[in-house]
Amino acid sequence: MVEVPCVAGRNGIFPCRMGRIPTQLAAVMSPYIHLHELAVNGVMRKDRRMVHQAVQADPLTGAILTLPKIRQIVDELFEENADYTRDWR
Repeated sequence: MVEVPCVAGRNGIFPCRMGRIPTQLAAVMSPYIHLHELAVNGVMRKDRRMVHQAVQADPLTGAILTLPKIRQIVDELFEENADYTRDWR
């Protein structure tokens, strides 16, 4: 899923081409893109450690939670989703 400006009309919804992302915006987005990639790779590889690292590295999460609390919350998420994460290493 991506978020882009669109033109909506009687014939449908059409995305608008925007070109390159301005450097200042790319600089703000880049850390989050890497965190999301780490989290997705963790899910694809069934690697709990990678998922933990992605959540721990998020600056917004780290601004309000300690590392032990982040670990606890992520572990709780794994427990609540045990039907899907039981065989993760």
